[in-house]
Amino acid sequence: MKAYGYNRADPYGYRKEAMESTRVSSAAAPERTFFPAAASGRREQADRLGAVDGLRGLAILMVIYQHAYSGAVGKLVVQNTSLAFPYLTGNGWMGVGLFFVLSGFVLSRPYFSGQRSMEGNGIRTFYAHRANRLIPLFVFMAFIGYGFAMAAGRSEPLSLFLSLTTLTMFRMDVQFFPAINGAFWTLFVEIWFCVLFPFLVRWALRYGIRRVLVPVLVVAFAFRFAGAYIPFMNIHANPVKDFVLARMDDFFVGMVVAWFYAHGQLPRLRGAVLIGIGCLLASAFLWDLRVQDKLPLFVVPFLNNFAQIGFAAFLIAALSPETLTARVLSLYPLRILGAMCFSLYLWHVMLLRPSFHADPFSFTKQIEFWGTLLALSAFTFRYIEFPQVASVRKLFRL
Repeated sequence: MKAYGYNRADPYGYRKEAMESTRVSSAAAPERTFFPAAASGRREQADRLGAVDGLRGLAILMVIYQHAYSGAVGKLVVQNTSLAFPYLTGNGWMGVGLFFVLSGFVLSRPYFSGQRSMEGNGIRTFYAHRANRLIPLFVFMAFIGYGFAMAAGRSEPLSLFLSLTTLTMFRMDVQFFPAINGAFWTLFVEIWFCVLFPFLVRWALRYGIRRVLVPVLVVAFAFRFAGAYIPFMNIHANPVKDFVLARMDDFFVGMVVAWFYAHGQLPRLRGAVLIGIGCLLASAFLWDLRVQDKLPLFVVPFLNNFAQIGFAAFLIAALSPETLTARVLSLYPLRILGAMCFSLYLWHVMLLRPSFHADPFSFTKQIEFWGTLLALSAFTFRYIEFPQVASVRKLFRL
């Protein structure tokens, strides 16, 4: 199979003197570039990240569909077909797994390509950068969520405290989904992954990605296996099966893709999109069987792995710019939704009122919901997530 990524003779993209200063060897190898034209490093990075932003846009659309429309779509399917169960209509929640895979890829890529390092003050710098990226919007939205709860006649000081300290992730009760904003649970998984991330990078660089992958898979599988047998209010997620260590392999799959991409060893998989679709449909269908109690519990831990393979296949296709998949994912509407996905994710749950679910296909309610969601998300994207960016045009034009 052919490979693409950085120049295999210079996988770190440094000039000779930079390579010597970092002691990176440059063995002779045929030049292979990610872009056929290899126009410029700046264009290469922009195009590459554009497709990844598009995948983020796809992920947030999946999650919004799950919370806003899946119930109504499922009812329509059952009412208008001979099916007793609305297969494949209620699996938009799998977009959360795509977010995790993409986080692993985006965070690790600069470290595996040599652009950044965990040596010296590298870990401290990483923590500072991630805190600056996640905490402002997280804290802002926690108090907004508390305000929404107060307006609805519910005082939720415990939920606010547990959310601000991320302790809800360690709860074995309903507080696992914070009352002030149920979507926070995935953010807490992301935050705790960021705590562990520097150690995963250092181990991968020291021992090789394959040797670290095996224990990560074993630990994650063990947690999901145990969690599958714990009764909980939500069949798709619970405090053990979706603990940060249980979802660690989601992130690490993205790191594996980043590793091979950075070293110019990522294969050109013909039919990568078909592989991805097949794996995701298999995972979704098997989950639907599990919801109906038609599959044993021990199958549950494997379902994440099907989805991981599917998302990795989509990511590989997105990283090859000559494919139709990459061109579609690079379209501006998907890219801007992906860029704003953090704000969109935290706002959309609070804006979905009971009146919306009563008639989710009403044109008026669509305009109201999407108009409000996009406006508020654009506001927090600009003024909470990136207040330091001087040019609004530059921020939104990507």
